[in-house]
Amino acid sequence: MPNCRHSGGSMLNDVQIFIFGRFALQNQLLATHFRKLNASTCRIFSDRDEIQSALCRRGSCDSLVVLLDAHSLPADGRDFPFRTMRDTGKTAVFNLAPSFGLEWGLIRNGVRGVFYEHDTQEVLVKGIQTMMTGELWFPRRILSAMVCEDEGWEDVQEGARVLTSREQRILQALCGGASNPQIAEALCISPYTVKTHLYNIYRKINVTSRHQACQWAMSNWQQFPTDTKVVEALRG
Repeated sequence: MPNCRHSGGSMLNDVQIFIFGRFALQNQLLATHFRKLNASTCRIFSDRDEIQSALCRRGSCDSLVVLLDAHSLPADGRDFPFRTMRDTGKTAVFNLAPSFGLEWGLIRNGVRGVFYEHDTQEVLVKGIQTMMTGELWFPRRILSAMVCEDEGWEDVQEGARVLTSREQRILQALCGGASNPQIAEALCISPYTVKTHLYNIYRKINVTSRHQACQWAMSNWQQFPTDTKVVEALRG
């Protein structure tokens, strides 16, 4: 790898990174690259129980990013500690094959971003920086599907004021961790219009923040999809 100076915009200052995967050489090269970008911590794990134990000891940490090699995950995602990881830091999967179609399932397991087999180191760093701001790192088509997914969001319990279909979709995306610009892009509307919708949502359900809106959804919406990244949304 060439020895070059990196601009401030490409640095990973104060970011802690855990890398999980069975390919030692690849992971060592990634760790070396991240350290050159001033990542404060970069640890490599190849054993599932070892990384889970390390995460449990560390506890919740806003500056932690957990990178999981797609080739080292179980095919169906079962028996893998996604919940521990999503409650501890920001989790992303790398080396994902675009043809696998696993993105929606990963979102439901709390994964904050995906990086594909063809992505460069520069894309990986940009995605990590984006996730550190609280946003998701997924292709536009995936975010659009997340916003437009209706299943489980049609019924509001008796006593709650009815939200429009558009407002339901926006609240679903908000509780899934999507930012205002991501919602605007997925729905082909302006960020200002998203703010207007959020104002109307807050007024109808009598809340004043994203945190309270997600709490309201968990308490009042029947069949609320609790396997989405609600924890991260509450932190916003």
